Amino acid sequence: MKAVHVTLVQHCYSSSHCCSQIISDLKKDNFNLRLRIFFYEERLQQRCDDSVEEMYKTNIDLKVEVETLKEEMKELQRVSALAEDVFHNQVFSNVFQDLLNIIPIYFQDLDSSRVEVGKLTTMLDQERTHCLELEKELQGEGHSQSDVPTQTDHSKLDTPT
Repeated sequence: MKAVHVTLVQHCYSSSHCCSQIISDLKKDNFNLRLRIFFYEERLQQRCDDSVEEMYKTNIDLKVEVETLKEEMKELQRVSALAEDVFHNQVFSNVFQDLLNIIPIYFQDLDSSRVEVGKLTTMLDQERTHCLELEKELQGEGHSQSDVPTQTDHSKLDTPT
């Protein structure tokens, strides 16, 4: 599932990067067109012959192209913003879903650990009972109490030092 996230992130990043690149290219084209308009206007002022009409027409065409590119740039910026929102929503949704999938696993582990602790507690109680029985048996056979460790001595052994 993490591989899907990585692929999705790379795809969205590349799409966002691609849109940013297109916007950057459009800005460069816009600048170049404005520069061309400027130079045409300069040439127009320098020439006052019969080609003035042609230069005006070219100038108007270039201005129309600039406006068209501006509109395209606005549309691409809008699409880029929408793609970014979708990407963030998808990432959040995937993370949330992953968390929902992990929670039951943690509860299963917790239940297993509780069962294991219960088993270990039972085994410890059985061992203590067994030790007490052995101690009583040894005392019953006639050994002195100083040779056999008592329950308090066992509890000293159980505590870490």
